[in-house]
Amino acid sequence: MTLFISEALPKELENMLCLAAADSKGKCSAVRLPGFERYDAPVASHPDMLLFYHDGKIFCPDAYYAVNRELLENGLELSEGSRLCSGDKKPRFIPVKTPEPDADGKCRYPNDVALNSVQLASPNFGDVLFCRRQSTASEILSLFSEHSVADVHQGYTHCSVCTVTESAIITSDDGIARHAKLCGIDVLKISPGGIELDGYDMGFIGGASARVGDALCFFGDPESHPDGEKIIKFVRDHMSDCTEEKNALRRIVTFPCRLRDYGSALYVS
Repeated sequence: MTLFISEALPKELENMLCLAAADSKGKCSAVRLPGFERYDAPVASHPDMLLFYHDGKIFCPDAYYAVNRELLENGLELSEGSRLCSGDKKPRFIPVKTPEPDADGKCRYPNDVALNSVQLASPNFGDVLFCRRQSTASEILSLFSEHSVADVHQGYTHCSVCTVTESAIITSDDGIARHAKLCGIDVLKISPGGIELDGYDMGFIGGASARVGDALCFFGDPESHPDGEKIIKFVRDHMSDCTEEKNALRRIVTFPCRLRDYGSALYVS
C-alpha cells in the first residue's frame, strides 16, 4: 500500500495515516510529493492539486510528471499488485497538459485547478464529477457524460470536499453543497474558517482530511473547528459495522492539534 502525501506533511501525521492504512490491510509506505514550481508554495505539493484518480488512471500535470517520473512510478511499485481501494485496475500515471505559466513562471487561480476535481456517487445519477468545468483538464471531463458533471463555481473543488463516504460529504462551499444535495448526496455544510493554511486566510476541510481504507483521517482535531461537534456526529452517523459493505467507513482518526490543510492524501492499496 502507498500513500501519496505532501512533502510538508509533518512526520507525526504521516505516521498516523500509515498506521490507519496498516490497520486495514497491512504495511503502508508514504511517498512525499515535491512541490510543483508553477504553483504557489503553500499548496505546491498538495496531492489534491497534483493528482486525480479515476478507474485505474492517476492524472497529473505533464510538466510535473516529467521532473518526478521516477519518484511517482516507484511509489506505485511499492504497492505490489496494487489497486486503488475504489477500483479493480492496477493504477498507472497519465500525464496531462495543463495551462502554461505566466511570465513569472506561475499558474495562478483558476489555471492551477485543472486536476482539482472530486468524484462522488449520487444515489440518483451514479458517478458524478464535481469541478469547475471550464478549468478542468479535458482528459478528465471526457471520462464523464455531459449530465454526469456538476459544474460548480469553486475551482478548488477537491480541496473543499471532505469525502466521508462516496455519497456523504462535508464542505463549507455553498455551491458544492447545493449541487450535492440535488444529486441526493448527504451534505454537512460547515462554516468557513477554523482550518489553518500557511500563506492564506484559511484552509479547506477536504485538504485537512483523507479517506484511508476504512478510516477517515483528519489532520488535526475536528473539535477545534467551530462546527466540530457537528463534524464528529456527521462522520459517526455514516460509520458502518457491516463487514460485507464495500468501501464502508468504520473508523475516525484524529490528531491533537488545530486542523491544518496539507492537501488530501491519495491512497493506493
